[in-house]
Amino acid sequence: MPKAPPRPTQLTVLDGPPVAQAVSIALAVMRAARVRSWSDMDALPPDIAISSDESTLLSQHADVLACLRLTEKWASAASVAVCPDCGRWILAGRTPIGQRCRMTAGCTGKPHKVAPARKAKPDANKPSDGEAGAEAGDVEVVV
Repeated sequence: MPKAPPRPTQLTVLDGPPVAQAVSIALAVMRAARVRSWSDMDALPPDIAISSDESTLLSQHADVLACLRLTEKWASAASVAVCPDCGRWILAGRTPIGQRCRMTAGCTGKPHKVAPARKAKPDANKPSDGEAGAEAGDVEVVV
């Protein structure tokens, strides 16, 4: 009997402003697909699954995602930096972004660059690789 294909990996996205969540998902998907920009994406890699909410986030922030770039070694060449205090964001290159927020007057937060989403740890309640099938919240996204 042929072996069932492995289940797509879910991504773990950290809390933050919606644009930061979208960038985090997009960076992980770009690395998995081995493309250097969001506009190079043809389809979601088969080993990555995203929820309908995550798909909506990507659609809502497509203008920002178009600015993302990865280097030849899959590091972020152009990404987004977010201030955790005021929630504002800026496009960031490979240079340091500074020790204090310059996006909002008087803000004392320290911005940080958005990291790619990580693969979620397997859940004991979910079906194993041998049990094929997508969950109700999983969608296939064509970008």
